[in-house]
Amino acid sequence: MSWIGSKYQNSPARQLLSASWQAALPRGAFLALSALKDLQSGIASVQISLNMPLGGRALAGLSAAHDKDRTSGLATIDSPADPDGGFGYRLAGGWQNGGRLQGEAAWIGRHVGLDGGISLDRGQTAFRADASGALVFLRGSLFASRDPGAAVALVEAGAPGIRIYRENRPVAVSDADGEALLTGLDAWAPNRIGVEPRDYAFNAVVEKTDDIVVPRRSGGVRVDFRPTSHHPMLATVTRGIPLATPVGARVLLDGADDPLTLGRDGQIFVADLRTPRGGVVEIGGRRCRFRLDPREAQDSQASRGAMARSDPLLCLREASGAY
Repeated sequence: MSWIGSKYQNSPARQLLSASWQAALPRGAFLALSALKDLQSGIASVQISLNMPLGGRALAGLSAAHDKDRTSGLATIDSPADPDGGFGYRLAGGWQNGGRLQGEAAWIGRHVGLDGGISLDRGQTAFRADASGALVFLRGSLFASRDPGAAVALVEAGAPGIRIYRENRPVAVSDADGEALLTGLDAWAPNRIGVEPRDYAFNAVVEKTDDIVVPRRSGGVRVDFRPTSHHPMLATVTRGIPLATPVGARVLLDGADDPLTLGRDGQIFVADLRTPRGGVVEIGGRRCRFRLDPREAQDSQASRGAMARSDPLLCLREASGAY
């Protein structure tokens, strides 16, 4: 309960007395009652309302009010559309100097938003319909978007069906061209964008899975996650004598700057092998030479997204380092 008093220059003093009460009911319902009285004029108003969840995003409400000689009532069912996409509606019916009915519906899609409504107020009928959307042309590609927002990003995933994340939250999937348009980015602020590396084919080498971009307002940026290689190969190298090739031996491919490391059972992983190349394995100061040829690899599985594998390769000792 509260009391309010006011006095303005050249105006009579006013005193208002108000009271309110509210209670939480079972199953998430909520009941509220309020009253207000002008102590000078004696005019009083009373309002009561009841709200209850209906499941999901839907909420029902009932309210009634009395003010001087007027009485009104309102009943609503409200289920707002998910701003990330979906269907929503609102139904309302009430009484105040005549009956009123109103219905609204909205659908939020990936490329367009639709909204409409109908209203019947004291015998008068009104209709409303809206549609919203935009076309974005960026780096030679045309995209339809419901709302571009402050900035957009063109994500080049390099393959179709790749899940794309913004701030660790899935927001899009790359199309048949391996691209996706992200909308609603924050302008002049860091935006973290990433891809799901497990969605790529097994033989794709993805060097970068996330990036941070800072687009300008009403602008667009390009984010490139395309795999740098689609020709990895797992080779198995054996020595020219019946001894196990030592794990961790240094491997040098012809023309390569960085050495590789020999794995278990003489396996060598080559990230990108497009043409035949030779190589050497260094073992305790001695060397043996082998040759890799992607055309001779067992690539039947590679055509289905698996990595190409070679048959066991013979590593022949070099004349200067016989062993």
